[in-house]
Amino acid sequence: MYEIMFLGGAKEVGRVGMLMLKEGVPVAIFDYGMKPSNPPEYPIEAPSVNSVFITHAHLDHSGLAPWLAARYAPSIYATPVT
Repeated sequence: MYEIMFLGGAKEVGRVGMLMLKEGVPVAIFDYGMKPSNPPEYPIEAPSVNSVFITHAHLDHSGLAPWLAARYAPSIYATPVT
């Protein structure tokens, strides 16, 4: 069974992040962004996954993709514009 866990942003603009789990094991992240406030606000730290899906290039959806790439080296999927 697959589950979705919100890492942030469920009831706010910014700090968006959703983790997909299969039988309790993290398998993918959908968006992982930051709230560009002063100081910036971030979702809870993401576990290691093999795949990251970015829906669009707004900072609240993609702002932490570089951190994920540097920390875990996942495959990142996005449209060419993103």
